[in-house]
Amino acid sequence: MARRNKKCSDCDTLILEYSKRCNSCAQKERFTRMDVWNKGLPNTWFNPKGLEAGWKAAKKKRELRINKECKWCEKKFDVQPCLDRIQCCSRSCTKRLQLQNSENHPNWRGGKGTERHRLMGKEEYVLWRTAVFIRDNYTCQECNMRGGELNADHIKPWSLYPELRYAIDNGRTLCVSCHRQTDTWGFKGIPRDERRVILRR
Repeated sequence: MARRNKKCSDCDTLILEYSKRCNSCAQKERFTRMDVWNKGLPNTWFNPKGLEAGWKAAKKKRELRINKECKWCEKKFDVQPCLDRIQCCSRSCTKRLQLQNSENHPNWRGGKGTERHRLMGKEEYVLWRTAVFIRDNYTCQECNMRGGELNADHIKPWSLYPELRYAIDNGRTLCVSCHRQTDTWGFKGIPRDERRVILRR
């Protein structure tokens, strides 16, 4: 069994015979050795030089940010240089701007799509489709399936009755399988001579 018959070399307190220093002196020595990694700075949980470099880098990033104005709500916001193409301050403003005028969309190619695609991208069609779904309680009118992948079907075809395109009474909610079985799905109800004319629109 170890005996306390030896004195500490620093503070002359009795310690175990196989020890060199007491616990308090050993801890002081451990903390003084840790000053080396910090390059002479006092021992702390962080490196002040490293934090200073981080602050300078963050400040430089803030200075490089570009100030812009939202094209929808005219709110001022700033973005990073790599996001210079952003036109709106949020996703909701971006969607509203796209619905109002498709020419502001970054993927606009001069209106090369068909007339049907151009008209279905407008806000009037989106409101008509939503109104049909709400009226039918998001339920298929043929198989009574609620939810899932639904389509807003025109009872009288889109191409043959342009005056009824946005009439809510001319719409009904159908699931995909029931929509494909209707007489007006695709080109079923249109003669072959008129199909080319419709495709060119």
